[in-house]
Amino acid sequence: MTVDYDAPRRTQVEPEDESLEDLAGRRNDAATAVLDVDDSDV
Repeated sequence: MTVDYDAPRRTQVEPEDESLEDLAGRRNDAATAVLDVDDSDV
């Protein structure tokens, strides 16, 4: 497969109907760390 490096990049389509609260909530969900601790590690 060949790659055309001169081709313009595709722009991502962003939904315009998202509210600021939805975006802020999604950012906080992504920042939450999830730890998986085994009993043998403690």
